[in-house]
Amino acid sequence: GIIASELNSIRAATESNYKLDEQFFSTATKWGYDPSGRTPLRNVRRIPPGTFLTFHRGKLIEAKKYWDIGTEAQFFSLDIVLREAVERRVRMSDVPVATLCSGGLDSTIITLLAQEVKPDIQVFHIADDGPDSAAFDLLRHSFPTDSIHTVSLSSVSLSDAMIAADIPVDLGSVQPQYALACALKSAGVKVVLSGDGADELFGGYRRAKEYDSQHSDTFVELPHYHLPRLDAIMMNQTIELRSPFLAPK
Repeated sequence: GIIASELNSIRAATESNYKLDEQFFSTATKWGYDPSGRTPLRNVRRIPPGTFLTFHRGKLIEAKKYWDIGTEAQFFSLDIVLREAVERRVRMSDVPVATLCSGGLDSTIITLLAQEVKPDIQVFHIADDGPDSAAFDLLRHSFPTDSIHTVSLSSVSLSDAMIAADIPVDLGSVQPQYALACALKSAGVKVVLSGDGADELFGGYRRAKEYDSQHSDTFVELPHYHLPRLDAIMMNQTIELRSPFLAPK
């Protein structure tokens, strides 16, 4: 068998005989992703989040969870723990750190908190005509002019972005995220902070107002679609993505 951190590595190693998994494509077409662990390649599976596998002579003998968020309620000051999470993720790096800021509430909070720790932190933003971009224009005065990097969506192709994402699924954000990853690498940035996780935790999606989607958003969509995709895209350009909203506390 083959174990790899990227599906493309397995595909390259089995180029002559791999087959596509029709059930994966059917599920991904229906829901947007497949949380079962299936992949586009038949007989290739993802290791579940927070789990290790034990093999003996090529056969799986145990799958055991080594970490779980737990169900016991704990109460913290959101302001304090979020500030701590941002500060730790900025200060623990001895390489250039930046933030991704769309102009939306989540990424703006992370960016301004990071700026309190590191006033000259670099800020990367996708140029578009959406409401977040208009909001970002109002924030520009908060950053030194030379710290703002506006990235064109046309700087990368969708096909290259899909290859970097490692699975042929796009719910609308793959290309801008890959454009940002390429811009970060060109600027010499190694670590970037994002506002990911806030919509899931605090009901930021429109559907959360129509029905209770929070548990599914947080415990299914985040670990089985958003975070693996983000990690694959960023690591394709050797960028470490850190999400302070997803600190365990």
